[in-house]
Amino acid sequence: MFKGLSKTSQGKGSPKSSPAKGSPKGSPNKHSRAATQELALLISRMQANADQVERDILETQKKLQQDRQHSEQRQALQHQQEVGRSLKEAEVLLKDLFLDVDKAQRLKHPQAEEIEKDIKQLHERVTQECAEYRALYEKMVLPPDVGPRVDWARVLEQKQVGGHPAAIRGRHRAVLRG
Repeated sequence: MFKGLSKTSQGKGSPKSSPAKGSPKGSPNKHSRAATQELALLISRMQANADQVERDILETQKKLQQDRQHSEQRQALQHQQEVGRSLKEAEVLLKDLFLDVDKAQRLKHPQAEEIEKDIKQLHERVTQECAEYRALYEKMVLPPDVGPRVDWARVLEQKQVGGHPAAIRGRHRAVLRG
């Protein structure tokens, strides 16, 4: 998923220097090996999470398209729960990816900026799919025989005349005090 980062090069590229002469056995090298190992595990986990987000996006797009067609044909929408679950999973994984890329930056990964850009692009795509989800599934459709439940003309008339009962009582109290 990450551009410029192939699966074969994820664990490679770390300097393999031996400890300097006169230094305690393995102290600087042991630390850098541990950091390199931690970074490799982190990148591997990020790659797996990014791949899963990509799969979730593609699956969501497919199911949204199917339900859009169902909607146009006035058929029941069939994939709302599945799409909702996929988007939720993608959002959770993206949160983890943003936390992990921050950690990769702290560990000085040479491609951390590019990885962050890729994650932001994934985030934008998931955001777009969420907007499409809301547009398709969360639109309010009232049956044609149901009219407005509030008589807005009467409410506005009362406001203009000042005919609201609370407003009238408030004016009477002011007159009585004055």
